Amino acid sequence: DPVPEPEPEPEPEPEPATAAEPATAAEPEPATAAEPGAEPEPGAEPGTGAEPGTGTGAEPGTATGAGAGSVEVVDLVVALDGKTLKGARSWGEDGVMRQEAVVEAVEHGTRRVHGLVRVVGGDENAAVLALVARLAARRGGSLAGVVVTTDAKHTTRELTATIIRLGGDYLLPVKGNAPTAYAVLDALPWTKVENAQVVREKGHGRQETRTIRLVNLAGIDTTLTGVAQAGRVRRSVQRKKTVTTPATWTHENVYLVTSMTHRHAHAEKVARMVREHWGCEVLHWQRDVVFGEDGHTARTGNGPVNLAILRNTVLTRPDGTAARPGIATLRARARKPERVLSALAS
Repeated sequence: DPVPEPEPEPEPEPEPATAAEPATAAEPEPATAAEPGAEPEPGAEPGTGAEPGTGTGAEPGTATGAGAGSVEVVDLVVALDGKTLKGARSWGEDGVMRQEAVVEAVEHGTRRVHGLVRVVGGDENAAVLALVARLAARRGGSLAGVVVTTDAKHTTRELTATIIRLGGDYLLPVKGNAPTAYAVLDALPWTKVENAQVVREKGHGRQETRTIRLVNLAGIDTTLTGVAQAGRVRRSVQRKKTVTTPATWTHENVYLVTSMTHRHAHAEKVARMVREHWGCEVLHWQRDVVFGEDGHTARTGNGPVNLAILRNTVLTRPDGTAARPGIATLRARARKPERVLSALAS
């Protein structure tokens, strides 16, 4: 009789593979060659570039400071900026003129206003802190997922500590009003750090080159709470030759600090937030030009602040048509008044 073949043993089922964390893609190193005809950056030796973070003792993406990089997803970036209502002037019994002013939280990109606080006694920094607390209260007491940008005069220890305590993040310029932080950033070896991004633009009679360099600040005290990265934005502008003046170059360095690590704030994202911060000035220009806000003399009680809120509503309230806020949208609404009703009802 033929010997029966043994039955093959069943193969063990393979264990399900565990999903590994996706590798963080390294940013491509941009070319460091200067554009023909462009003036080279003073102090930068060609060919001596180093990895971002040289001299700081940390690899890109290393969180430094309490609260640094506290959010995984950013769902709101707001610019905090002051606006003086120049026409709303009054004189007190002491003969001193007082002028109404407000601080507003303007969303990057859409320019929607998320809050407004009156400036009392000329103290904009106190109004900024009150506005940050109000934004957190509207989001359940937390700023998780929110990035705050401001002007340099609002870069204070109190503001950075408040934002980090509430779970948010910030991107702030540093100038002479924060002397300790400015001295630390100015002493960093920027000439040994390669450009993380280079942008060149032409228009309005000038040629502009913007570069950005980022380094981590591991173990370096800037007196600001939660600083994870520092950046330097360099703007080089060449203006056209005129009949009376030759073509000239101007250079400007702007230092930045952010509580976000390299993972959440790479060079392109930081550069975009720096540019979009100035959208708040576009909104203020529209209020002055379209509505003549600076020439409006209403100054009694809460009248100036209430009128500022109404102007913001008219300029930025969405009406369900995905139209970009601005003067063109106002004209379209004037042609179709039903769009105004839909905006108010939304």
